Amino acid sequence: MAAVCGRAGIATMTSQVMPPRGLRLRQVQAAEWPACALPRFASLHFTSLHFFAPMAMNLVDLVALAALCQLLVFGFLVGSARGRYGVKAPAVTGHEMFERAYRVQMNTLELMVLFLPALYLAARYWPPAWVAGLGAVYVVGRLLYRAAYLREPASRGLGFLASILPIFVLLLAGVAGAVRGLL
Repeated sequence: MAAVCGRAGIATMTSQVMPPRGLRLRQVQAAEWPACALPRFASLHFTSLHFFAPMAMNLVDLVALAALCQLLVFGFLVGSARGRYGVKAPAVTGHEMFERAYRVQMNTLELMVLFLPALYLAARYWPPAWVAGLGAVYVVGRLLYRAAYLREPASRGLGFLASILPIFVLLLAGVAGAVRGLL
């Protein structure tokens, strides 16, 4: 295979390496790729799925959609709590259980502003399946956070950590990928 660099070269290589849908991807030796197509962190073996398979980004998209749907459901639950506890709009204070549901929704919204960009930036530079896994931890963390906060606000620590740590890792991954691209 000729060592072709630039976007057109990588696109040509993609069509040569990617198997038809439904077939397994083969392991590719790093020596088979031109230097411009290899990431700086490449090991001796890697799967071409990490670099070119658009289906892997679907996992990231699904996690992002799950997080957005989760925020939407939390909003509906706040509306339900507003009716159940008699808190008239536009008030955001009143019954303690309403305030807890409202705080869960607002805390989730506050983190969403960091989560979604960090998720997509990290997926730009790192294997999307790994990034989607971190994103799934965030979504589960938000569920743990909600359950704990509604039960007893002081016990929300585990859910908060399971939400904020993936965001930090995704942010660091995005920064590392962007800086690595400059070097």
